[in-house]
Amino acid sequence: MSENFQLRRHRRARRVTLRVKPDASLVVTAPPRVPERVIREFIAERAEWIDSARERLRSVQDRRPEHLSA
Repeated sequence: MSENFQLRRHRRARRVTLRVKPDASLVVTAPPRVPERVIREFIAERAEWIDSARERLRSVQDRRPEHLSA
């Protein structure tokens, strides 16, 4: 999977988490010692969730009045 994502290593993180930002980009937060291979597998396993989160985001943005879309 060649998913583009921003990886944030955080010393207090206890697990790998995903967040879809308003611009539809993906942010992955992970503990420092989790290998990137494991992170990429995690993203691949959650691909359906990522796609649905992005679709929900698009749906909400499409319903916003134009003067609020900026």
